[in-house]
Amino acid sequence: MSYEHRVITPKQYADAAANGIRNRVLEDRVRKLGWSMKDAISKPIKERQKHGDWPEIAESNGISKADYYRRVATLGWDMKKAATEPMRNKTNLKRDELKWVDLKEIAASNNVSYSTFMRRLSEGESPKQAVSRPPLSRREHMKRQLESGKIKYAIKG
Repeated sequence: MSYEHRVITPKQYADAAANGIRNRVLEDRVRKLGWSMKDAISKPIKERQKHGDWPEIAESNGISKADYYRRVATLGWDMKKAATEPMRNKTNLKRDELKWVDLKEIAASNNVSYSTFMRRLSEGESPKQAVSRPPLSRREHMKRQLESGKIKYAIKG
């Protein structure tokens, strides 16, 4: 793919114009984006999606315009769902999801980090057990590693 200045003939400009492609778009496609001349002339320009009143409806439902556009563009939601589905926060979470929020608070009160929580889950502990047991102190951790044989010596201090 070559980015040097490429010559576009008057006939190519005319062909592109017949396909609804402006001169500047054709030049950018060929010179900046490195498109082949055939594609640059023939591929139609994507039309911007018209959102109508949906962004305002979203704001009236407590959803910011930025969140509305993110839901449509990034998450692929249809406009109606993006404008009407309430934002998820602690007050409107589903019952099952609320349990995880409670567990997160218990973990924070016991100084259990996310990585410790996930490791404990992978080791077979229940979520309730994983958050309720505080993490080991460095001294206790070292003592257990010595006992299990994972390390051979430690500096006593």
